[in-house]
Amino acid sequence: SRLPEPGEEPVELPAAEAEEFSFELPELPVSIDIQAFEVAEINLGEPILGEAASLAVTAAARLNDEGLFTDVSAERIDSVAGVLDLEATVLRDGTQIDLNIGLKEAPDGIASRLLSLPDRPSVDLSIAGAGTLDDFTADIALKTDATPRLEGQVSLSAETPAEGQSGTDRRIRAEIGGDITALVLPEYQDFFGPDVALNIDTLLVSDGSIDVQDFSIAAKAVDLAGKVTLGPDKWPSFVDVAGEIAENGAPVALPGADGITIQSVGLDVQFDASKGDAITGRFDILDFRQEAVTLAKSSLVLDGVLKGGAEAIGSFASDIKLDVSGIELS
Repeated sequence: SRLPEPGEEPVELPAAEAEEFSFELPELPVSIDIQAFEVAEINLGEPILGEAASLAVTAAARLNDEGLFTDVSAERIDSVAGVLDLEATVLRDGTQIDLNIGLKEAPDGIASRLLSLPDRPSVDLSIAGAGTLDDFTADIALKTDATPRLEGQVSLSAETPAEGQSGTDRRIRAEIGGDITALVLPEYQDFFGPDVALNIDTLLVSDGSIDVQDFSIAAKAVDLAGKVTLGPDKWPSFVDVAGEIAENGAPVALPGADGITIQSVGLDVQFDASKGDAITGRFDILDFRQEAVTLAKSSLVLDGVLKGGAEAIGSFASDIKLDVSGIELS
């Protein structure tokens, strides 16, 4: 395959089929009933989890016409103490979903390494949820070194679709926050600060589109919020995102930017397919500093076109205007 040459007609693709959100347990010709399963010792090599580990595993599981019922426990029996517990009950008709996940591991464990946590502290993660497929709520809590870091709630609910639509819309809401300074590298702790909050309100529409009706990220040096809608083809149909990175005029180290600091960044991105294919963006930056260059003030403006759909390859083209003042090279 190849991209179309300039002047060629757009490549037509089969229309995307709408996929309604669904959750179904596998259908098997026979029932499964494991009343007890025990392994006294399982030795996992380094290629599997990144380091060698020895586990003792016990489990019970049942999958039948009524639903799924499982209870699994895996305990580390080597030099690092740790245990993972999973209990789940899911009825096929969706009238009952119970979920409990618990992970506890001593310092220098697998979990802290996989999460790239500084100093590899102890980890205590719990996820506890209950409800139905149409009204489910899960509480999430993360501790390291016995100190709360993140807490929050995620919920799933059913809603009546808009007029003319069939099926069921599903709303996902998430509110998670806490003090994550111990979870990030020291040079980025001032960026996030001791109070980070993430809020998302998303509607999974029965026609397959995804409507992020509201999202926000708030921390010490960042405040970002907006709305984004993806059509059934998962191509953007609406974007309204605005925010700022700043900390009362002090230099802000940008995470993952290899020593780059700024005084502030303001951003605003807008797109509404119902009004045309124009997309605009503006990024205003004050006091950009990197080892070899300093920019006192810079402004990046995008004035472009965003086209897409189920019947053609999506495309983005834009004019870019960059204004810079106060350049210093070293």
